[in-house]
Amino acid sequence: VDSDTVRAFLGRNRAWLERQVEIRPSAQVVREGSVIPFRGQDYRIVIDEKAQAITPNEQGEIVLPARGEPVLRLQRFLIAQASEDLKTRAERLSQKLGIPFRSLRVRDTKTRWGSCSSKACLNFCWRLIFADDLIREYVVAHEVAHLKHMDHSPSFWAQCAALCPDNLDIEAAKQTLRREGNGWHALIFDGSVGR
Repeated sequence: VDSDTVRAFLGRNRAWLERQVEIRPSAQVVREGSVIPFRGQDYRIVIDEKAQAITPNEQGEIVLPARGEPVLRLQRFLIAQASEDLKTRAERLSQKLGIPFRSLRVRDTKTRWGSCSSKACLNFCWRLIFADDLIREYVVAHEVAHLKHMDHSPSFWAQCAALCPDNLDIEAAKQTLRREGNGWHALIFDGSVGR
């Protein structure tokens, strides 16, 4: 692509690009005292010398042991929570669909919350653990429905809706992902700034 084409594209899309920059949240480095979402609720990060394990509590805190690099340990904890949660949901929904998936991976994807390959491999973004249960249920139902329909046809959307619970509003779930997702991606877990 030559520079004139790039300039023309930027000129045509300038207003949209400026809006995207304005609405994109600034990076938030997670440290003691930070507030982060976990399973749809906000928790304040607390580092405690006496803590033995990472523990979300009823006071709205996630308590981290002080040893090692607490914030990196928190990130590993969140990834493990996401892996377990998303795998359990995918197993249940694929069984309901009657089509098994071959593998499931959880990574830090930037552009998709989930995907399903033609070889029945499911992939999810671990940052979905920040969302509430219904949002995670929608994303998993969406990808599991792709085991049967590898498109976004009316048949796919009917299958996706059939896999979702009755109280799940798919359009509202998609709007929540668009509205909140950039903030979830803006969270940075850097062990050098844990305290």
